[in-house]
Amino acid sequence: MKKQFIFCVLATAAVIFLNSCTPEIEPLPETPALYWPMSVGNYWIYQHYKIDSLGNELPFRTYIDSVYIVKDSVIRGKKYYKFENSIGFEKFQGFFRDSCGYLINSTGEIYFSATNFTDTISSDYGYNKPYRPNRLLFYTLKTKMNPAKQVVNTPSNSYNALVADGFITFYYYNEAGDVTDTIATSLNTYFAPNIGMVKDTYRYYLETKHDKVKIERRLLRYNIQE
Repeated sequence: MKKQFIFCVLATAAVIFLNSCTPEIEPLPETPALYWPMSVGNYWIYQHYKIDSLGNELPFRTYIDSVYIVKDSVIRGKKYYKFENSIGFEKFQGFFRDSCGYLINSTGEIYFSATNFTDTISSDYGYNKPYRPNRLLFYTLKTKMNPAKQVVNTPSNSYNALVADGFITFYYYNEAGDVTDTIATSLNTYFAPNIGMVKDTYRYYLETKHDKVKIERRLLRYNIQE
């Protein structure tokens, strides 16, 4: 009995020792999704929609936009892809690349981030033509990523997308330079993993402060190289 007891103690100690020496197996990190797959030959086609202040929407004429990746190029030691698109779609025109979850162009401007939900990723401002007699229109635009994914319905499919929330403010000035009115609204861009941009609110027509008409692009069809 004494020998059996000693054997059991030694066996138990051996098991404990082996378990303590076994390295912990850490789970492999997930491969981050590409929110705009880049390969020469990829393209995306978008249909325009006009949406009034009551939520009524209609296809906007027969006008569609296209985005094509036509070539790649090395710029300052980094590989970029050249995006070309139809007339009127200037947002994604030029050289772009994915940089650790950021979509940036060749001058360093940020258009999207899959990881930064804290900082303003881009900002813009500008003057437009006189909106009304004796009034000048000035706007500011700041974009920040929203961490909550949203379901986006398009003619091509429904997508679970990350949103680049653009907050735009219009300032109305009189000839004396005084602000007479402001209007704040949003210009959002939606990106689906491994697909690209699936929806984009890119313009507002402001007839009155509470009567806004917005124009959206929604993904109609696309081709992505494997």
